[in-house]
Amino acid sequence: MSTDVMTPGLPALRWALPLVYAVSGACSLIYELVWMRQLSLVFGSGFTAVSVVTAVFFAGLAAGGALGSRLSRTALRPVRLYGLLELGITIAALLVPPALSLMEQCYAAWYPAVSASLWKTACIRLVLASALLLIPTSLMGATVPVIIRCYSTREGRNGGDSGLIYAMNALGAAAGVLSAGCVLFRVIGVEGTSMIAVGGNALVAALALALSRKEQPQKQRAGDVLRPLPADRNARRLLLCFAISGFLYIGYELVWIRVFLLFFRDSVYLYAASLGAVIAGVAAGSAVSGAVADRLSSRQNFLGALFAGAAVLQTAFLLGIVHLHRPLSMLSFRYPLLETLVIFLVLIPPFAVSGGSFPVVTRLLSQHARESGSHAGRAYAVNTVGSLAAALLTPFLLLPLLGLDGTVWLLGACGLAAALLAWLGRDLFPCVRNMGLCCLAAVMLLMASERQQGIFSGILNQLRGDATLIDAEQGVLGSNWVLKTSGPEEQTVLYENLVAFSRGGSPSFVIQGFIPLLLAEKTPKSVLGLCFGGGMTYYATRFFPDIQDIDLIDISSGNVDMALKYLPVNDALKKDARVRFFIDDAYSYTKYAEKNYDLILIDSNPPFYSHACATLYSREFYSCCARRLNPGGLFTQVLPIKQMTLSEATSVLRTFASVFPHCLLWWNELDPLMIGSCTPFSLNMNTVEKRLDNPATAQALRRFSGVAKFDTLGHFLSGLLLADDSFRA
Repeated sequence: MSTDVMTPGLPALRWALPLVYAVSGACSLIYELVWMRQLSLVFGSGFTAVSVVTAVFFAGLAAGGALGSRLSRTALRPVRLYGLLELGITIAALLVPPALSLMEQCYAAWYPAVSASLWKTACIRLVLASALLLIPTSLMGATVPVIIRCYSTREGRNGGDSGLIYAMNALGAAAGVLSAGCVLFRVIGVEGTSMIAVGGNALVAALALALSRKEQPQKQRAGDVLRPLPADRNARRLLLCFAISGFLYIGYELVWIRVFLLFFRDSVYLYAASLGAVIAGVAAGSAVSGAVADRLSSRQNFLGALFAGAAVLQTAFLLGIVHLHRPLSMLSFRYPLLETLVIFLVLIPPFAVSGGSFPVVTRLLSQHARESGSHAGRAYAVNTVGSLAAALLTPFLLLPLLGLDGTVWLLGACGLAAALLAWLGRDLFPCVRNMGLCCLAAVMLLMASERQQGIFSGILNQLRGDATLIDAEQGVLGSNWVLKTSGPEEQTVLYENLVAFSRGGSPSFVIQGFIPLLLAEKTPKSVLGLCFGGGMTYYATRFFPDIQDIDLIDISSGNVDMALKYLPVNDALKKDARVRFFIDDAYSYTKYAEKNYDLILIDSNPPFYSHACATLYSREFYSCCARRLNPGGLFTQVLPIKQMTLSEATSVLRTFASVFPHCLLWWNELDPLMIGSCTPFSLNMNTVEKRLDNPATAQALRRFSGVAKFDTLGHFLSGLLLADDSFRA
């Protein structure tokens, strides 16, 4: 009998379902970005928080794929089932904001008890994020096998059909990523973007349910029983290969982002372009390989070729882009659109090859078109579990342990292993021939890598110029490295990825620590330092013995280790019994920690260099800091005017003043320093002069303030630029 669910009365399904599913893909990726943004305001913008959300998202998709596999086997009206799933996603997405508020209260209650342990904190985040997101993400995952059951109806064409419908979903997802990351968030905000996704989902559900009204129920006839998923060795081998493919998909994506962070600024456009290019590559590969698989007799050999080709292409492209570092990194600052173009040109080819495996695996597992949905769901679930493993292992284990180069070679070896598994059981000669070609390609790539000293070292050799590379480490958040410049003004420069976060010879970092300590009505008893960075801001604390507690927060242990190891100005901090270090996100700590302080200093990177730091210039963050101040306490933050437009700087000043009713703007020799308080300032000139008269303090100020001569009262007071009303104007 015919297995075609598309009755003559529904010819529109052939063109309508791909378009509908493309819109669904766009909504799904918009949701992912929206939920990451919203949860970053609960968990902080730390990498562990983002990884937890990503892991939960993949876990939900995997569970949904398995569930959808079962549903698609028994559904008598699959189009209607698909519409109901999309309606469920819409309702679940509408419930996320109120559930998020409840989740935030739970996190705030648990945070003090678990914040000292990174793993306990991660576990709490995982539990809460799972409770919030598993239902909508599981429904999203379930749509994959169900929509394939709806669309893959032509015998002998199920590879092309499943490839096309999956490609349209991926194409929509790429459009959703780019539109949300590059346009919607900036124009209508996170909440507005979320409502657009909800509206799109509601439209998809309505269209699918409308199309299903004329759908004829599929009746089971005698002998018309779907085969169970093949349980033979070859089927299990295929699923194992596809799980490895999912691991490689996310593993390579994270590796490429780590490489691009050494080329381009850490901006939201970098992440949006990278994710969009990867998904676009998957769309292209899925559409082409599905159609090709229907015409081949040796589909399993083709699948092995895709695995091997992807591994070789990924490694070759990663090695090759090293030689383009200098022109690309220079041009991208002048022409931001060039950055997006380069990312698409580099990522689409290798990810198109790796992305072509899904319809091929579906075709191999499904003898008949009607089986495609069920078997695609099983394969999708296994593949997503592999992606989940990569999302957790690559940043937290592989990159810190093996480094960039070691991780690339491990992923390449896994790709060749997947190819070998796919070829096993076929004719011996083609298998040996193919593996011989792969080994030859691997040897050639190893030789190329040796000539350029690998990927990471090859890039750093171009970045350092005439300077000497002192040390380099690769951690969870990125790459930390230290340069010593040559010339008469030799200085040590600390880098995280492409950003120099501290310069040993820059006095402004030291001066900005002295300013609030000299101005405070009473010497602070407790000091909180956020975004420790190079640590030079806290040099001043050694001259104020009345300070009892100094808590220093940084999101990167690599930053802290490098600063303490290579900047002599920090030697006293290593021996100071008052100092405690916490590896945590600044936003999260100020929002949930129970301790209050007399002085809070923050030395954050400008948003120009790191999009995650934009939160640290927001009203929400300033409100958190204001709540952490004791009566009469001071909060200080540098205003990086050289990395901001006039409108951006004005906006930050007004945001700052909207939280702190009493504000000062003080020059630190490089940038103005914003000083805020919830109580009126009481500047006692006698107290300031007495502090300046301290011989050790005066000597340090003479050393670091140079021609500004902040060691004298008159010169120090000349640093005042704006106060209260003029600050707000």
